[in-house]
Amino acid sequence: MREQLGFKIKKTLWTIIIIVLLLPLIQAELGIPIVPKVEGWSEKIKKPKFSKQNWFNGNYQKTQDEYIKQNVGYKRFFVRFYNQFYYSFFNEAKANSVIIGKQNYLYETPYIDAYLGKSYVGKNAIRSKVEKLKKISASSNLRNRYHRHFSTWKSKFLSRIYPRALPKRKKNDQQL
Repeated sequence: MREQLGFKIKKTLWTIIIIVLLLPLIQAELGIPIVPKVEGWSEKIKKPKFSKQNWFNGNYQKTQDEYIKQNVGYKRFFVRFYNQFYYSFFNEAKANSVIIGKQNYLYETPYIDAYLGKSYVGKNAIRSKVEKLKKISASSNLRNRYHRHFSTWKSKFLSRIYPRALPKRKKNDQQL
């Protein structure tokens, strides 16, 4: 009786393991269930077409590997889980160009660089862009033809709103 119970437990565990291993394949091929998208930009890689020339020069394998890496099932879930795991247990930000500030505020380095003035393009470039925007907004053709008005917005980013929470090494403009 005890041996049968042990056998059933082993069989159940193996079945669960095999199902878990097959889930990414099923999701990648069938798209079921639909997983929410990860925000951010990435270039979509098309599925490579098989040809004799691509096979022998090695391009097919390279592009197929890149396609599979991008489209593996549950990748979005695992990326989120990986980032959250490292943040929660090791207090490390694994997302691209994200650092942890004081009081666990998360900052992206481009916004910190903008706050520190590293991305300042100069007065002439700003004047040029303002003049272009004025021309676009003054264009009566745009308003009359499409019944649209053009407006610009200046966004407030976290490093500007909460500079007191910037990490010291980034506040002093040192490399991370």
